[in-house]
Parts: sequence; structure tokens; C-alpha cells
Amino acid sequence: MINAHGGPLVDRMVPHPEEMDATLTTITLSRRSQSDLEMIATGACSPLTGFMSQQDYSSVVEEMRLANGSVWSIPITLPISAEQVSNLKGVEEATLSTESDGVIGKIQISDIYKSDKGREAEKVYLATDDKHPGVA
Repeated sequence: MINAHGGPLVDRMVPHPEEMDATLTTITLSRRSQSDLEMIATGACSPLTGFMSQQDYSSVVEEMRLANGSVWSIPITLPISAEQVSNLKGVEEATLSTESDGVIGKIQISDIYKSDKGREAEKVYLATDDKHPGVA
């Protein structure tokens, strides 16, 4: 079998999400973020083991590489609202949920940062037009 990009295939599937700690702060995912989470969990985004840290995000935008040097061309981040940012101050772990499925995962919070959408559009997509699907 061919190795996954960047090394071993990542498996972050949660066997029983309904058994997760109900007292944790919850982040409700958009459909896009749910799709990204599913791709990370199943190994389709190997070697990523979660949404990108600020260090990986900046490196991907500027160099098309993860901070460890692995080639990676598109940032995979978890966008959250300003309200969610304030709810997550000092929180180290949160559950991830969807409106339709309830809790589907959890996240270890290493950092919270604001992405630079303008710079990302220019460097990653080579476009700034909102009609471009990566920019919109």
C-alpha cells in the first residue's frame, strides 16, 4: 500500500461521540467545517491531525508548506465567531457539533487566531474576486 502524504495515515475518528463530556464548551460547525473535520478524521488530509495552528496556517499561506516542511497548499482552519472566541478564552478542549447531528467530535485548543483572508486569497488562490470559490 502507498503511504499517505507526509507519513502514516491519520485516523482521528471518534468511536462514540455521544459519550463525550457534556460539560465542555461547544463549537457549532458550519457545513464546510463539518466537511473539513470529516476529511481530517478519516485521514484524507494526512498528515493533518486537526485544524491548522497559526504557525501552520501562516506557513501554508506564505510557503505552501506546513511548518514541518510538508508540502500543503490550502489552509484548513476552523472559523469561529467573535462570540465563540470570547466563550473559548481559557478553554483547552471543546466539543464540535452540528445542528443536525449533535456532538460529532472534540478539539484540543492550542491557539486562537484571526486568519488574513485578503493575504490568503492573494497567495493561495491568486485571486481576490468574491466569485472565486476559495475567496468567497
